[in-house]
Amino acid sequence: MRILTWNVNGIRTLPQYYPWSQLKTLEAILAHPDIRSDIYCFQEMKIMRPQIDRDKALPGSYDSFISLPTGKGGYSGVAIYVDSNKAKPIKAEEGLSGLIQPNPPLSEEDRVSSTYPAGHLMDFIPDEDDRLPSGLLELDNEGRALILDLGLFVLINVYCPADTVKDRFSYKFNFHRLLQERVRLLQEENCEVIIVGDLNMCASRMDDGEPVPESKKRNWNEEPWDWLKKWVQPNGRLVDVTRRFHPDRTKMYTFWESKKDGRTANFGLRLDYILCTEGLLPWLKGSDILPQVLGSDHCPVYVDLHDEIILEDGTKKCLRDEMKQTEITPWPRFATRFWPELSGKQTKISSFFVTKPADGDRPPKKMRAR
Repeated sequence: MRILTWNVNGIRTLPQYYPWSQLKTLEAILAHPDIRSDIYCFQEMKIMRPQIDRDKALPGSYDSFISLPTGKGGYSGVAIYVDSNKAKPIKAEEGLSGLIQPNPPLSEEDRVSSTYPAGHLMDFIPDEDDRLPSGLLELDNEGRALILDLGLFVLINVYCPADTVKDRFSYKFNFHRLLQERVRLLQEENCEVIIVGDLNMCASRMDDGEPVPESKKRNWNEEPWDWLKKWVQPNGRLVDVTRRFHPDRTKMYTFWESKKDGRTANFGLRLDYILCTEGLLPWLKGSDILPQVLGSDHCPVYVDLHDEIILEDGTKKCLRDEMKQTEITPWPRFATRFWPELSGKQTKISSFFVTKPADGDRPPKKMRAR
């Protein structure tokens, strides 16, 4: 099984680039041998809900899960496309906080986990006006995260904020803390986790090849820029999957500044990652970047999982069985296939979102927060 992550920098502009310009549909793009995968995790969809037609929602054998920002349209946005012939999520959620709920809200059985981040217990940093986030929804309403329970592991597709605008600095690092807390709580529930996406951060100086003087480069060894370095091994608990397979490779960049033509000379940054918990190590088959794939200022990154593994005691384990795949498993209610405009049951879009909790960070009823 292959999982591929890619910041596409606009799903509607992708067909402007070769070879995608030769293809007429997203279904055809997903089937192209240059990127063919079983699960696609896209960031920066840059699309509004009325622009999502059936081809973008249900391309061929793929079902999708899409999160869009609630405010500014055509900005941010993440999507996961799952080949229904290969996998079917057991549960699905939008966002990291557990507060973004469909209407009616997910039941306890439909939620990915039983514990969720509690904003009042988190160590957020204030912005330039010394203001802290009013609640977790303030960090979680820009269409930046999707979570799928795939049985063997929980998959998180995330688009972390950039820090190109000065007043977004605190938002960026508070979002990091929300992501880290959600992963910690999943691990406490004994879940294996795979985190993929554009983290807008480098894990080390080795991943920073921007053509600027050393004095102007960020120090990835000092706070707060060392967040990712502290999160992955050997300092943290998570595995940097691609780096594990290529520990000494230099210039393994996934982002290049278009205005500076950084891609031609390969002056870039490694901002796109696949991270996982240690329990998944036996399933890892390979991982790499695909810098030859054009269409965005980022390139895709993938991980391959073994279809089966043999344990030390000789026991054989099959990936499909461990992912709890059955023909009768229903699609999670959050799946795009259930959007009324796609199923012929059109209603007001506003009816699909519940009212924001009064304190801004209280999980839905019957959910415990730590």
